[in-house]
Amino acid sequence: MRARVSADEPKRIEKKRNKHAQQRKKEKKDYC
Repeated sequence: MRARVSADEPKRIEKKRNKHAQQRKKEKKDYC
């Protein structure tokens, strides 16, 4: 079970990173 979770971890991190990137892009657009 734990192995499966650690296998899914990178995907979750990537999703988080993508979300942050999208938010930053939005902020930049509003800022300009």
